[in-house]
Amino acid sequence: MDRLRSERSMKHWSQDELASKISSTGQSVYRWENNLATPSIEILGKLADLFGCTTDYLLGRSETRK
Repeated sequence: MDRLRSERSMKHWSQDELASKISSTGQSVYRWENNLATPSIEILGKLADLFGCTTDYLLGRSETRK
């Protein structure tokens, strides 16, 4: 999920900082960003809310943030 890494970087958050904001782990964020795993629907929703974008945008299925 390249957009997840991009969104996190724009906020200047570490993987651990992002993880704490969504009640997850830095290891999970690492795995999502490196396409080793996919976040659950619940986590994906939290990420979209946190970054103010759609889940489709985060997944690369849409070019439109909102």
